[in-house]
Amino acid sequence: MFGTVIFNHTLMHDKNGKAVYPFDEWIGLRKRQRYSPLVELKVAEMASESTYRQVARTLEEWTPVNLSHQTVGNMVKAVGKAQADADKEMVTELDEAASLPDGKKVDFYYAEADDVFIRGLKKKQSMEVHHTVMYEGWNVNGKRVSLKEPVVVMTMQSTDVFWDETQAMAANRYALEDAQVVTNSDGGLGHTVERFQTAFSQSNKPVLNQLDDYHVSQGFNRAFGSGNTTYKNATKKSFEKT
Repeated sequence: MFGTVIFNHTLMHDKNGKAVYPFDEWIGLRKRQRYSPLVELKVAEMASESTYRQVARTLEEWTPVNLSHQTVGNMVKAVGKAQADADKEMVTELDEAASLPDGKKVDFYYAEADDVFIRGLKKKQSMEVHHTVMYEGWNVNGKRVSLKEPVVVMTMQSTDVFWDETQAMAANRYALEDAQVVTNSDGGLGHTVERFQTAFSQSNKPVLNQLDDYHVSQGFNRAFGSGNTTYKNATKKSFEKT
C-alpha cells in the first residue's frame, strides 16, 4: 500500500526472559521477513499462473519489489503453509465448538469435488490434489455465466483431511440447516455420496448428489460400448425421461 517502509523496532523480553519484537508480532512479521504478508500473497497468486522466474522478472520491471526466483518459491511455500495452518485451525475450532457459527442463510448451496493428478519432473512422480468448489448459484450476463460467491478448497493432504476442511469451510460461512445442498462429482472413491452427506450434514434436507453429463455418458460407454445400440439408446431415453 505504501511501498518500501523503513522502521526501527525495539528488542524486548517477555516475563520468561525470551527475546521478542512486539511490533513485529503485532503486524504479523516472521523472523527476517522483509516483505509484508500482502506482498507474499500477491506473489503467490502470480506464481499460480506463471513460472517463478517470470514472476521475479515482472515484479522487477513493473514494481519496486526485487526478488530472486528462489525467493518467489519460498514465498509460495510460506503462503501455502499459512493457509494450511489456518485450515487446520478452522477444523479444530469447529470440532471443539459447542454450536455452529452464525453463517449466511441460503435456499440452495452447490458443491463439486474432484481430484487432479500433477506429474512431477521425475519418472513415476506425481501428486494428487483434492479439489472442491462451493457456491451459491450462477450469475448470468447474456451468454456469460459465472459462479456466485465461489469458495475453493485444495489440499494434498489425505482424503479425510480434505473433507474435514470442506465441512469446516462451509459451516463457518453458511447456516445450511434449511438449505437444499446439491453436489456433483465423478462418483469416485474419494467423492462418494456418503462423503458429501457427511460434509453437509448440518442441512436438514437430504443432500442431492448427481453426476454430470460427461460421467453419465462415460458410464453408458463402459456398460454398452462406444457405439450406438438398441439397448444403449433405449436406456438413455429412460434416463432422460426421469
